[in-house]
Amino acid sequence: MEDAIFKDEFDRQREQIAQMKLRYVQIECPIEQHLFELYAALRLGTSISEFTTS
Repeated sequence: MEDAIFKDEFDRQREQIAQMKLRYVQIECPIEQHLFELYAALRLGTSISEFTTS
């Protein structure tokens, strides 16, 4: 945080994150969870590997 360039960018990114909206869905059934992840990946145009299922 002592580097002015880094701090400026850090603050800019932090403000951008603060403006984000977040939603989550808790799905207990593993089959439903995997189907939801597939649907979300297709709908959002992301890779199915974006999900980290535990």
